[in-house]
Amino acid sequence: MDQPFEELYSILREICPTEETVSANQPLIQMNQKNDHLILLHEGWIRVGTRSGESIVQEAPSILGEISFVAGGLATASVETASEAVISRIPFEQLNALKEDGPTFHQVFSELTRLCIQRLSGAYHQHYFALVAHDSRKADLITLVNSHKEFFGERSLVTTENTGLELAEKTGLKVARRVRTGVLGGDQQIGALISEGLISAVIFLRDPLWAQPHSADVNALIRICELDNVPLATNLASAEAIIRQLENESQAPLRE
Repeated sequence: MDQPFEELYSILREICPTEETVSANQPLIQMNQKNDHLILLHEGWIRVGTRSGESIVQEAPSILGEISFVAGGLATASVETASEAVISRIPFEQLNALKEDGPTFHQVFSELTRLCIQRLSGAYHQHYFALVAHDSRKADLITLVNSHKEFFGERSLVTTENTGLELAEKTGLKVARRVRTGVLGGDQQIGALISEGLISAVIFLRDPLWAQPHSADVNALIRICELDNVPLATNLASAEAIIRQLENESQAPLRE
């Protein structure tokens, strides 16, 4: 958490100290329906479903429902618990009552607006490590991830739909964000995250022997990696090289 978020979270928690425990897979916010409260996630995980077909997992602490408060209108995403969770619900009426305390309301509204802008730009996490594999290469990707489980466990992973489902099932790691399958535009969605500066590296194990129906999207993803100078691996040897480099960077002492 950055300092502004910590301060906002603390203020909101003081406003509504009441907590409740919610079991897994329970809806908290419904897309395209009226939402009249802010949700603070104190413990556990939640899953956000976007209009673009993405599934985004966030862990506590987190704040949800900020777009409905700042922009008004119907909810732009659905939110449900991904595990048993401890939450607080703050009605928008209670937030609007803060207007009587001008400085506090200004701080809360400003930080919720900042959070709203981040989320609308796709920044639900700081940086992602993208993992994608064609069907014939998924087993190779799973073997790679299991061989470097600690490395990948420390990172927010973004995958295409089918890759993410199989990865979570066979490695036990949490996938922070799943976009659509490649055929339905998932490669384009990952490319958009790269253009927003939200992806630090990409491992894309392609099948070079079979033509893909969405080969134009695959080529576009490779092109955006080249344009934005994002490390890209398309085979196991280059994937190992990227992992070793990033491991070395994380272990290197900070320069003064």
